[in-house]
Amino acid sequence: METFDRGIISKIELTTMGGRVRYYVILGVLFVMALLFFFPIYFAFVGGMFNSTELFKPGIHLWPDNPQWQNFWNSIVKYNLLKQFLNTFIIVGGGVLLQMTVSTLAAYSLARLKPIAGKYIQFGLLITLLIPQIAYIIPLYRTLVNVPVLNISLVGSYWGLWLPYSLSAFAILVLKDAFQKIPIELFDAAKIEGASAWDIFLKFTLPLSRSILAVLSILAFVNLWKDFLLPFLVLQRTVDMQPITVRLWEITRYEPLNLQMAASFVAIIPPVLIAIILQRFILRGVSIGAVKG
Repeated sequence: METFDRGIISKIELTTMGGRVRYYVILGVLFVMALLFFFPIYFAFVGGMFNSTELFKPGIHLWPDNPQWQNFWNSIVKYNLLKQFLNTFIIVGGGVLLQMTVSTLAAYSLARLKPIAGKYIQFGLLITLLIPQIAYIIPLYRTLVNVPVLNISLVGSYWGLWLPYSLSAFAILVLKDAFQKIPIELFDAAKIEGASAWDIFLKFTLPLSRSILAVLSILAFVNLWKDFLLPFLVLQRTVDMQPITVRLWEITRYEPLNLQMAASFVAIIPPVLIAIILQRFILRGVSIGAVKG
């Protein structure tokens, strides 16, 4: 018997005139939305090839008369973007690694170890999701200026970014739900064989959750890559350590607009490539979550 995948419009509905009309209407809307999302990237790419005067010409210009391809390389060399890329990968890589480490340990503790007041801890994590980041940026910065008890300053250090990045209530709650959906029989069998809680965590829990871990790692990478405010506050006096987002803001104050556009396009290439290459992990993680849910 043939099965039909149910989406917005099923295969049976596509055999009718009304179903085909709805299908093409939805397809057209999605196409327009895709163009709207893609246009800023295209505009940064094309704008980087204009000369300094063509950008200000009246009218709509979708392609320069004389493309200045060298603007992209000039922006990389002039603004030392390779160094900024390295700084960004150090910041983002350390942040993602710490975030996944802290999130998996916290989620495993809440899901399987059942700590005292675990429900209240989970409720506190949910509350933090309702608070916008900008609301606690000042208390966070003051804490980094003078860390309580230790009486040290993390301003001007990568640790001033890594430690705040390591805490993600969203990742903890998602992983807690994923860990709870792993059959308890696997854990019981491992305990009978003499496996410790640490062995169960490393040899069973993490391998069985690698899809959702990959999804959360990708989301964390993109989210940390585009962060500007916290790196700007923490590394504003250490130029050699600043990420690409802070460097782009600085060049907008005194550099030609075409080179700004070229530098902006170069800056978005790594996260776009990573999202394209690793999109299959995102789709797999979403589909697993949908089936388990």
